[in-house]
Amino acid sequence: MSSSTLIIKKNNIKSKKEIFEEYLKLHDLENLISEMTNSVVHSLDPNPIVYMIKYLTGLLTDEERSEYNINIDPHIHRAFL
Repeated sequence: MSSSTLIIKKNNIKSKKEIFEEYLKLHDLENLISEMTNSVVHSLDPNPIVYMIKYLTGLLTDEERSEYNINIDPHIHRAFL
């Protein structure tokens, strides 16, 4: 462990790794990606990238899609959510 890492720990400042781990947990990204991967594999969709875009779009509310100007109709994948 480097001396800078020790100083960070002594001053209770979070390391980048800790920040990244908290971010993953906060947004449940590992679970989200796992479920999306499972869904696309089971679908055997010929275009998995488009499938995943629609999958993720289906997680947004109509208001969020409007706010972020996302004009993708996710309706065909809502059954998987």
